[in-house]
Amino acid sequence: MATTTDQTKIQRQKTLVVNMPEPTEEAEMEKQENNVRASHSRARRIRCFPKKAAYLVYLFVFEVGSLVCALSPSSAALIVGRAVAGLGASGIFAGGFTLLTTIIPLHKRAVWTGTLGSTFAIASIVGPILGGALTQHVTWHWCFYINASTQGLPIGGFVAVLFCFLVHPRSAEIEKAPLRIKIEGLDLIGFILFGGSVTILLLALQWGGQDYAWSSSVVTGLFFGAVLTMALFIPWQLRCDEAALIPPCCFVYIATQHSSAPRVLGSSPTQSGINYFPTVFADVLAAFIGSAIVMKVGWWNPFLLFAEAMVCLGGGLLSTIYPDITGAHWVGYQIFGGFGYSIASNLVSPLKKKLRA
Repeated sequence: MATTTDQTKIQRQKTLVVNMPEPTEEAEMEKQENNVRASHSRARRIRCFPKKAAYLVYLFVFEVGSLVCALSPSSAALIVGRAVAGLGASGIFAGGFTLLTTIIPLHKRAVWTGTLGSTFAIASIVGPILGGALTQHVTWHWCFYINASTQGLPIGGFVAVLFCFLVHPRSAEIEKAPLRIKIEGLDLIGFILFGGSVTILLLALQWGGQDYAWSSSVVTGLFFGAVLTMALFIPWQLRCDEAALIPPCCFVYIATQHSSAPRVLGSSPTQSGINYFPTVFADVLAAFIGSAIVMKVGWWNPFLLFAEAMVCLGGGLLSTIYPDITGAHWVGYQIFGGFGYSIASNLVSPLKKKLRA
């Protein structure tokens, strides 16, 4: 329950900040959003260290980052705060599923994974609407005060206390390994290459056309540096295989529906959150129904193939939306994608554990 509460807080903040207005201008907002995504992609190898201690550290980092965001007086401070919160969120999100696989029996794991995954859907219902209302009628700072004010930090501390006394994960063999082996498992070289490439690329996109001309030597050099470091990162990840920072099987295309909807459909932040309901409801239903059916019949592959087909179909259809599209179309498109995504994401973790058993 402590882990599920933290997952809900993480997802709520991620959906709230989607509807945050520009602190200065749209270019600054894009830079902040990319900063959070870059930080979130750096999920640590929580399995290499004592899980309970690592999870608490990430929880603390997330709360500190939320507080920095809430108190930020400028766009630069907000960027730093969201980077810190993103780092904490990456550990909590990955750590939640890692802990679940160590404390829940295999025959119950699909249901609990679905329950944990459904926190995303619950937060997706409340987050965009609340975030849109706060940014339109109060201030975007409250999107972070919810996590980091007197309402947020005591909840985080209370959850930390419950976590210490109620959660007792089993120790893995890697936790007993020497520190050198643990550091090698973190893939620091991959982290440096990937982080450097993303940072350089963001600087080029931020400075180009504003501080420097697109044809200037500074911007050109940054783009060249980003391509070069990424060209080194990809073969390094292929060489590391499953020990890589981002295993090759994890390279996917990600489209953020609720952040692009206002631009395509011309919706306000609050209405954009409401428009996201079909995905959320499909996600919640599939998380429980799909997990229960799989646990009952014991068949994994048919459901995973079906989920993959649904995700591809929904994603392809959503790429065709246009400003004057009818509601029946984009509602149906979201149901396809949400249903498939929920089944796939909630079955992969227990299936992976079962195959390793």
